[in-house]
Amino acid sequence: MFEYSDVHTIENVTPGQTYSWRLEGLDFDKAYSFRAVPFVGKEGKGDFSEANVYIGLDYPGSPQNLQCRRQGDGAIVTWEAPALGGRGGNYDLNNTTYTLSRIYSDDTEEIVGQGIKEL
Repeated sequence: MFEYSDVHTIENVTPGQTYSWRLEGLDFDKAYSFRAVPFVGKEGKGDFSEANVYIGLDYPGSPQNLQCRRQGDGAIVTWEAPALGGRGGNYDLNNTTYTLSRIYSDDTEEIVGQGIKEL
């Protein structure tokens, strides 16, 4: 069961304008979902938009832009550290390490690098 509550109402909005509102006092180590729902007098409500955020120290998100290119008889593998954690929160970039695996055509896996810190 999903619990929800109205947390804020903005009246007399202007079409195309950006609105921001800060909600403080949220619990640490918890994920939150927010919905923006338009209401028009007696006409009813429109479609909603939803956004999610994790408050607290998150686990790392997926590495981004993973690429490999041939160099001589080997390969250079590059990637970027994720901007956010797996649940959309901040993570400890300084203590994050990576494991690099080689995947064969029969789906077997071989770890070729472990504890990689420097990108």
